[in-house]
Amino acid sequence: MWEKKVVLEGVLLKVINKGFSFTDDTDGLEEDEKFCGTSGEVASQIRQDLKEDVSSLYSFTSEASSDEIPDSSRVKDLPSFLWTDEVSIETELDRLSLDRSYRSPRNDGPMYQSRSKHGFLETGEKFCPPVEDTIRTLLVGGEVSLEHYKSLIQKKALLARAIDINDGNSIIAVTLFLSQTLKPSLFRQILIENRKAANHYIRYLEVKNEISLLIDLLNMLGRTNDALMIRYRQILRSEGNFQKLQRDLKHFQTADCSLSDDNIAHVVHEHVNLLDIHRVLKEKDTSFPHVEHQSVLKTLFYLSEHYYESNVCTLSTTSFKGTFNLNVKQFAWVSLHALVNMQKWPQIESLLLTKTWLGSSKDKCLLPLEDVCYTLRDAPIDLTSRFLRLIDDVQKRLAIAKKLKCHMVVIDVFSSQKDRSAILSYRSDLPDNSKEAIYADNTLKNSGIKWKN
Repeated sequence: MWEKKVVLEGVLLKVINKGFSFTDDTDGLEEDEKFCGTSGEVASQIRQDLKEDVSSLYSFTSEASSDEIPDSSRVKDLPSFLWTDEVSIETELDRLSLDRSYRSPRNDGPMYQSRSKHGFLETGEKFCPPVEDTIRTLLVGGEVSLEHYKSLIQKKALLARAIDINDGNSIIAVTLFLSQTLKPSLFRQILIENRKAANHYIRYLEVKNEISLLIDLLNMLGRTNDALMIRYRQILRSEGNFQKLQRDLKHFQTADCSLSDDNIAHVVHEHVNLLDIHRVLKEKDTSFPHVEHQSVLKTLFYLSEHYYESNVCTLSTTSFKGTFNLNVKQFAWVSLHALVNMQKWPQIESLLLTKTWLGSSKDKCLLPLEDVCYTLRDAPIDLTSRFLRLIDDVQKRLAIAKKLKCHMVVIDVFSSQKDRSAILSYRSDLPDNSKEAIYADNTLKNSGIKWKN
């Protein structure tokens, strides 16, 4: 910079002390060049730049043009360091040096880097925006080009900054850029080191239905169970007939599930067993709908409707309950709705009411009695009343009995309360000569009850 400053100051002194011509400039520059010891190429470049700046100075000092050009215009034609204090000669020399470096077709030293007036990091003729600026542009939804980031360090810095600001769109944009520009081994290593980026990339592959890549990535990250579940879901979603589904699932159970934990292996094993039952149903009963998509409980519902007391072991509801390890309430609740739907009332009593060793019914039901009573609202009154009488809360029993019009249960509650007037009032709403009206009359005539009113 010292050499350039000397050359420029020498030229400026010539301009100020005498008239200037480009012939004089050439000789002077050559002398200054030799005097300062600069290389021929640098001196030539400086000479060319100074010609442009000094030409404006010449027009400013020329007597011929002084009357035609306004002073303000002539001043602004000068180099900026001559007409303003804000820019020094050193700054102007630095600017000229940078401009020549941008235009230079070669670099004599190591990789040249500088910052442009926009703050971008420039390498040779290529510029690389600061990582912070790029990520912030992504954050607000702007368009950026990531191709300027060539080195592995730059790419890692991009990803690290995207993760720091915790913006999903930025993370996936940078991750996709890395997947396209890095070797697979390097890309996998980066995902292993950055689990947040890996999670976003996994979700992206899942949305794009890139199942093969997704499974490989999960296995690489050590998430074997997740990879198996993705593969399992892929089999269930694949198009094809029932036989293909059954074949693929059995192959998956044999080939892949042996490496998984017990939970996944158990689920797949039960699904294979369910498909075996579906196959028997499909062969025996063509009315069974959409076999390959029926769950365990829906299959139990169908079996309870049509094969509740079947002699075929595969289709027996009791055998089905044991195969899939259903608890008592699951089995009873599904079977209850199926039997009500088919109006198999005797089977409901045997399903819900257990017997003592003496043969009498226990005052206990396997399911919540209130729910059972509402489920049996269309059942015979005697059956519904039997379950109503098992409700311990008298007021709840009375309210449900009134809603379901189980009149005898209502009369029994009033009788237990020794409320004769309540029975008389309720009797007035019952049809004459009906079974319930006769029952109310007999209760009122019972001499063993000590009425309170």
